[in-house]
Amino acid sequence: MKIKGVFFTVISAILFGCSPAIVQQAYVYGATPETVTFFRNFLLYLL
Repeated sequence: MKIKGVFFTVISAILFGCSPAIVQQAYVYGATPETVTFFRNFLLYLL
């Protein structure tokens, strides 16, 4: 069980660190801050 927690912690840290680059690319393709916030919260709701 401890390995699973460490794995999810590492994945979470990696995704949190990559989020500014992902959001920047979304803005390049025409996304608004409201759209980015909606999809981020929607995807978290699905998890």
